[in-house]
Amino acid sequence: LARQQGAASSSSAALFGSFRRSSNTQPKKASAANAEVTKPRSLPTSTDAELCAPLVSEMDEARIVQSFLQDGQEKLKSVAKLDLVDAWVPDANPAESRNLTELACATARVLEKRQVALWGCAFLSLAMELLLHLEAEAGRNEESFKSYVYRLLAATPKLLEIGTRICCVRAIRGRIIVQQILLVGRGWEESKLHEQPNDYVDSVCDFIALLWCSLRNASRIPHGSLDLAWKYIVEASFAALLDGFSRVPYCSTEGRALMSMDLASLSNELTARAMTERLQDRQHTIAEMPPPVSPNRGRIYVDTYIKVFYFPPKDAMAWIQENFTNYPRNHMVALIVGSTLASLSENRPKESKDDIRHLVQSQIN
Repeated sequence: LARQQGAASSSSAALFGSFRRSSNTQPKKASAANAEVTKPRSLPTSTDAELCAPLVSEMDEARIVQSFLQDGQEKLKSVAKLDLVDAWVPDANPAESRNLTELACATARVLEKRQVALWGCAFLSLAMELLLHLEAEAGRNEESFKSYVYRLLAATPKLLEIGTRICCVRAIRGRIIVQQILLVGRGWEESKLHEQPNDYVDSVCDFIALLWCSLRNASRIPHGSLDLAWKYIVEASFAALLDGFSRVPYCSTEGRALMSMDLASLSNELTARAMTERLQDRQHTIAEMPPPVSPNRGRIYVDTYIKVFYFPPKDAMAWIQENFTNYPRNHMVALIVGSTLASLSENRPKESKDDIRHLVQSQIN
């Protein structure tokens, strides 16, 4: 993942920027001058993985999957190096695509292969469960086999969820979206109200619309799994926005309002009707509109996070303590830092530090 994303970043950014709507005549919020002055730090190559990381509230189920996969990796190490499995189905290379349409098509083919592999695991689980019942009816009850099947069945639902989430985050190139948010630079710091969302939102929606158009032609993905993939594509888009917003080092009140505008624009443009109109504007035909979805970590999830920055320090810390397990830790740390700075400005540093210490220790224990 690290090698592929590092090589693909510059080409992806160039393709995203080249595919603008011809009707969009609004000036860019992130000018070259702003980007040059701010020079956001390079994102770690693990950014896509961080976008998919299980929440604290999901760790019990995630550990079941982790234990099952690690055991399998250990037992098969003399047969195959499963830590290199990512190279078996590499990401689409932006450098090999002439335009964003070709990149979306190539990405759809990769996503199709990964979805087939994931659902192959699900069908294998069902086959193993059926075999276990047949063995029991035949009077054969091998404990080691029985234990393995039970572990497989316990791990499969969460494996499908995490696997699909990873596939979709990589399909939309979440790391590139986060980088585009940071490139807005001083646009987040300006003390003026904006009338239009940032241009990166339009670029993201363009690519996702083309990705859906290509996925509809996928011949090996069952219809139900395609709908599930679309749900996680939408969720991945919101996750990328949330991660990007949390990494903005300084943001004015007007900048937070701009974040809310970007979020609302993304949410509106990811609806079935908006996706269809976007493709029609680009002379693309679509056989079927994407299904309506309501991801758990969607617009409300991100909007709530943005609004917490407006809270008084004491109320913000209370919200953080209540919701610490429902958001990624690095995002909550950003809120804690903001709350701490606000507390310092109110000459209450000890109270804030004690709250943070108690919160972190309770989560570790």
